[in-house]
Amino acid sequence: MKRVLSKSENTRPAKHSYWHDLLVLMGVISLCLAVGFFLHLEGTKYAVIFVVIASVFLGGLFFLFQNRRLSRELSQIQCELLLHNKQEEFFEFSFALENTKGQLEFVNDRFRELFFPVIEVLQRNIPNYEHRPFDLLEDSEVYDLDLKTVSLEELQARLDREGQLEFLIQSSHQLGHPRMLMRVSPFDDRGTLIWSCLPESKESQKYYNSRKRLDFLNEFMENAPFGLFSCNFDLILQEMNPSAREAFGEFYAKGSSCIEAFHPEDQTKLEDYLKQFFEDKNVPAHSIDVRMKNSMETVFSINVLRSVDSQKRDAELLVSMTDVTERMRLESQFTQSQKMQAVGQLAGGVAHDFNNMLTAIIGFCDLLLLRHRPGDASFVDTMQIKQNANRAAGLVRQLLAFSRREEVEPRNLNIVDIFSEISSLLNRLIGDNIELDVLHGRDLGRVKFDQVQFEQMIINLAVNARDAMPQGGRLSIQTDQFTAKKPYPIRDEIMPAGDYISISVADTGIGITKENLSKIFDPFFTTKDVGEGTGLGLSMVFGAVRQAKGYIYVHSSGENKGTTFVIYLPKIDASEEEMDDTLLEDIAEQDNTGGGSILLVEDEDAVRLFAARALRSKGYRVTEARSGEVALTLLEEQEEKFDLLVTDMMMPKVSGVEVIHVTRQRFPEIPVICISGYTRETVAADLSNLAHIYFLPKPFSLKQLATRVKEAVDSVETPDDDYKNLPLG
Repeated sequence: MKRVLSKSENTRPAKHSYWHDLLVLMGVISLCLAVGFFLHLEGTKYAVIFVVIASVFLGGLFFLFQNRRLSRELSQIQCELLLHNKQEEFFEFSFALENTKGQLEFVNDRFRELFFPVIEVLQRNIPNYEHRPFDLLEDSEVYDLDLKTVSLEELQARLDREGQLEFLIQSSHQLGHPRMLMRVSPFDDRGTLIWSCLPESKESQKYYNSRKRLDFLNEFMENAPFGLFSCNFDLILQEMNPSAREAFGEFYAKGSSCIEAFHPEDQTKLEDYLKQFFEDKNVPAHSIDVRMKNSMETVFSINVLRSVDSQKRDAELLVSMTDVTERMRLESQFTQSQKMQAVGQLAGGVAHDFNNMLTAIIGFCDLLLLRHRPGDASFVDTMQIKQNANRAAGLVRQLLAFSRREEVEPRNLNIVDIFSEISSLLNRLIGDNIELDVLHGRDLGRVKFDQVQFEQMIINLAVNARDAMPQGGRLSIQTDQFTAKKPYPIRDEIMPAGDYISISVADTGIGITKENLSKIFDPFFTTKDVGEGTGLGLSMVFGAVRQAKGYIYVHSSGENKGTTFVIYLPKIDASEEEMDDTLLEDIAEQDNTGGGSILLVEDEDAVRLFAARALRSKGYRVTEARSGEVALTLLEEQEEKFDLLVTDMMMPKVSGVEVIHVTRQRFPEIPVICISGYTRETVAADLSNLAHIYFLPKPFSLKQLATRVKEAVDSVETPDDDYKNLPLG
């Protein structure tokens, strides 16, 4: 509660003169002598001792009081002298003095007008009361410099802690007036504090705003997510924020060289970069990327933010350091993805041209096999050519899948047969210094997987194992049955209960660290040196396994302890097994002979020559067109009706789609076979609403061509056959 002062409390009484006090003392001593004389008359033997002790005691009190009074008056004189010396400084604002006891010793007129509107305080006299300055603010609104309400207890604690204080007040006696800035600071070396009060003018408000902005910037720099440090001309660290301190490490602090904290290979580059800002103030803003000594994988972008008067010897540079490791990794991935996209486009074009050549090779092999039956000396050689051409066709399918122009074709595979086919290739890939050991379990059954993807998956794992054993070692591949009786956790997934075929690929190489195990299947992640890997091999393995609804697990006990990859693929029930397309070749020969007139449009001479000979051998009349333009000319001049159109889809100038539309205008019911090095999906958009459209992908064999032609010619009698229900062939 605020104390209300009376006039008597605030008005200092008149000064007592020294002689007045002395007379009072003499009177008291005389009284003591009278008492002593009376005691002497009564016969008391201690009367003299009493008089002496009383006189000494009273004299001591007199001199003690006089000394204290002189000290206060001297202090007042000193204060008035200081105020007189600083009167110009204090003329524009109100102020008061607080002594070491926390009491007011002096107030000027302006301070009195603000805080003592009712009570008269004699000007330039010391108030004789025990008021504390904070008592005068109890009815005022008090704010900190951020205009946030603050309590007097908080201000008192801050003053006791820091010895000075600044805050804003809105006096209860000056409502409607602007806020006042109150400053409390030391006044002299005796502990006296001066309370000065200045109206919050535009200048002071500007000062508060500047200070508030400065505080904000300081807080921002301290909490910035990037490092900030300053260095002098000798590149010695001066100041740094917590982010920079964390990046530098505990061994580097103020007074250390900022250069030594970076990678030795980057120190000269960084030193030259910083020195140029001291030598030339017109250096354009730019940044450099450097690595840290304590973490060579971490890359920081260094940028000088300020170089004002940097030519002076005592100048400092303010430098920012931003961790760009993740950004550089993403840039590298983006660049790699751009390259892969370009490779994919190139692969698609190469695959199309390569399919034409393979079609010719396989087709002419079939024509040779018509003349060279088993037992003939040339039969084995011809079959070797055809088998290798079929394998090349599988690689082309993989190129098309890589370029997103062909989807995978899962088939029911016997993985033992697949390993038998690629075992020689695996031996060549891993080299002579690595021993290959393949062990199969019994009665494995089949899995549903794209054959080309499966082969590439095993090849990727083998190549990865080879790279992990530069000095040689052992590569063990083992297959077996695995039955999960309950859900089984693998990595971050749960493998459902069921029957699986497990494929284990183990090496005795350098192993994988615990930190890299969780990232081993990430796209573009690689531990190999630049130029030795793309980081896509294992990610493609992971994608292929998950696409087949399988699971993959990797285990490594640490460096130089080898690595084991285990793949679990769902086993197909015997009741669900279907015949592979490859098994159709073993079915008894069908009658693929026929008759009728066929228009064959193909711009690749070798493919057109093979197809024409093959169809003529089956009894058809074939009219050849080496381009779409020639085909349109033949349609205009030919009076005879064609029974079938066989056309390539990708031709220059006039495409297969245009040939089909013109042919259908002339012969609305004519069936069409589309042949292409790409998939049927690439041509489906323009032909999806047409009936009797068949698709035959390249490369194709003589039998596949004859079978598809036979189906197409006979389809006129089956009107509900359409494009969407036809197999790829």
